[in-house]
Amino acid sequence: MVTIHHIQAPAAEDISPCYDQEKRQWYAVTVKGAPDVVLRLCSHYQRMDDYTAPLDDELRQRILAATDAMTQDALRVIATAYRITPEPPDISHLEALESDLVFVGLVGMIDPPRPEAIPALKTARNAGIRTVMITGDYPKTAKAIAESIGLLEAGHRVLTGADLNAMEDEVLRQEAARTDVFARVSPEHKLRIVEALRANGQVVAMTGDGVNDAPTLAASDVGIALGALGSTAASESADLVIMLDDVSKVASAFEIAKNTIKIATQSIRLGIAFSVILMAIFASGKLMPIYGAVLQEFVDVFVIFNALRAHQIKVKETA
Repeated sequence: MVTIHHIQAPAAEDISPCYDQEKRQWYAVTVKGAPDVVLRLCSHYQRMDDYTAPLDDELRQRILAATDAMTQDALRVIATAYRITPEPPDISHLEALESDLVFVGLVGMIDPPRPEAIPALKTARNAGIRTVMITGDYPKTAKAIAESIGLLEAGHRVLTGADLNAMEDEVLRQEAARTDVFARVSPEHKLRIVEALRANGQVVAMTGDGVNDAPTLAASDVGIALGALGSTAASESADLVIMLDDVSKVASAFEIAKNTIKIATQSIRLGIAFSVILMAIFASGKLMPIYGAVLQEFVDVFVIFNALRAHQIKVKETA
């Protein structure tokens, strides 16, 4: 992400390196993004005394090592850099705009899993649902988060977007069966992942909220959009919109649906079996019609009670 700032009134108390009057009316180009990407755009770094120095290979490796250590603590890491110029930057040439930058530092942010994430995963697993994480985070950040909530199963893998680029579709189909976390992926990668899972005969429900998620939501068996803060494009492409933006409700909804279908199936099978038996007995002349009617009413009452069971399950689960 690139922003341009006009240095109008630099002051000594500013935390910016541009605090002297010599830089008055200059322009600052600031950049933030993935550390490995930002580092490639930098030629210098900001020292603690506000002077800049050349950024050599040794320091680049130290910065990447620090990034790696931060990601292992489940931190999302971004790098910041800048460049100052006396002339208004030409925004039509992005490559020139993001060149010869001064590296400032790393910022680590933590977005802890919601408290309901762990029980939601257990609910999904009990309902026969496998959960896969697809994220733009660094692989070690994603792995640390997945392990903390019990998503990453023993013997399963973490793959990156770069790994996917090197894979043919058939290889990806095989790897998707034992990969629980996909990190540093693009929208195109998400689409390939969904297609690989479906090629394995799995029914795929995909959640998303951004404009870039729309194609994947449309391609999945069940597209689930988070509607409260999500984009209109995602909501329009989805089959289901959750207005509370609480993914834990998805697992509960699937479990309720499976229990409801199970009860309905039992009712139908039992009702058909009783009807067939009654018809056979009645045809043999061993049962008076009045008794057959009474037994049929008994079957109907049983079906109704089973339907009430399904309703009670729904109320209990969603309360």
